[in-house]
Amino acid sequence: MESLYRTMRADADGRPTVGRSARMLGVRVEGPHADVVLDDAGQVLPGRGGMSVTVDDPAQMAPARRPRGLGHGLSEDRLFALPAPAVGGALTVRMNRGAHGLVEPTQPRPLVAYEVDLAATRPKWQGIEAWEVNR
Repeated sequence: MESLYRTMRADADGRPTVGRSARMLGVRVEGPHADVVLDDAGQVLPGRGGMSVTVDDPAQMAPARRPRGLGHGLSEDRLFALPAPAVGGALTVRMNRGAHGLVEPTQPRPLVAYEVDLAATRPKWQGIEAWEVNR
């Protein structure tokens, strides 16, 4: 595992926008497509869901998440890459199917703390062009 990829909205500074959305640096916590399920204490648990990423090959993203210009992608959001070792600390990546992984806490974390941990990766995400992936 070398790099993590995710399409997200970009802020004015070119970094990912932080928020509770599949299109932001964060997770959905409510509704039928929630990325995490909180326990009774309001904690996010390891192995129970997290922020979706594609590992090493953004061409493996679902078409709706794949950026335009990368093999029939439909997303107009920016493609971002993060070196996998940059996750570290309180977060880890768990592969759950094919090239899809989940950025999860390494131990039970209150939702707010988990969200702060995800937001702390923001400066490390680099926006890239789809054509750069095909080199």
